[in-house]
Amino acid sequence: MHIAKEEATSIPGKSFSQKARTCLANITVEPLIVLYLFPSVLLAMSAANLHLEKACRVKLQLNETVCDALTARNASAYTSEQENLVQKVVTAMNAWKSIIQSVIPACLLLLFGAWSDKHNRRKPLMALPIIGEFITVTGFIFCTYFFYELSMEFTGLVETVPNAFTGSWFTMFMAVMSLIGCTSSLESRTVKIGAVNILMNTCIMLGLGLSGALYHVIGSYAIYCFALSMYTIGLIYLKIRIKEAKTEASGDEGLKSDRSGTFKDFFNVLHIKDTIMVAFRQRKRNDRKRLFVILTLTILVLGPMYGKCSCKL
Repeated sequence: MHIAKEEATSIPGKSFSQKARTCLANITVEPLIVLYLFPSVLLAMSAANLHLEKACRVKLQLNETVCDALTARNASAYTSEQENLVQKVVTAMNAWKSIIQSVIPACLLLLFGAWSDKHNRRKPLMALPIIGEFITVTGFIFCTYFFYELSMEFTGLVETVPNAFTGSWFTMFMAVMSLIGCTSSLESRTVKIGAVNILMNTCIMLGLGLSGALYHVIGSYAIYCFALSMYTIGLIYLKIRIKEAKTEASGDEGLKSDRSGTFKDFFNVLHIKDTIMVAFRQRKRNDRKRLFVILTLTILVLGPMYGKCSCKL
């Protein structure tokens, strides 16, 4: 079943059951956002504590009493010098982690965006970040099980490299917004984009709020298994429920023909030029200047906030 343009849900004469069916039929990418983003945020506390314990027990080889107290935030059992030493080690790792997590996805987006528009395909770009998270969580399980055998730096690479080379959150949200733009009517597009943004903020809020409590109640292994389960369901949902948009010119034949040589074209460097030129092309009125102002404000507002968060333990 291919995605059709959404019908208005407020048509007079429709019964409640008909309206409910219409609403359910128009739900496409929203569950995928929850299945991907919520476990990703939920893992934050487990990952932070894993790095903390690796730094304390493996990297610095402090005694168990101090490391247990640092994990439990029991300030009476460790000195400020010991805490600063552990913080310094973890912060140094976060510095190069931030570079990997930011630079590589930013470069890949220049390729992914143009490739997606050229071949009219968004599902692979939604699947890639989920696969990256799946690999990361599997790596966390091994890093936790082989705690003293695998270093803190290796754990940092496990966390960053799979996500970075699969696009991370950036690629997922780009693909979701692109699919909404292609499959939604003008009347419903704003509502769907608003719903996705509400879901994103809700998942982040709930994930951050529950991550600490669940870590202390059920432990890291249970959180890892829960995340893997949600990612698996997300991939199944993506395969079964979400369909690629059909253009009026190409239809099914266009989608099939695009698959030949698709992977070869995936890393075509000419896509970078095409993507950059989107920002510089001439637009009506002062839209190009407005676009540059928005991009500048985004960097000035989100840049310091992202850097500050990445330096926190």
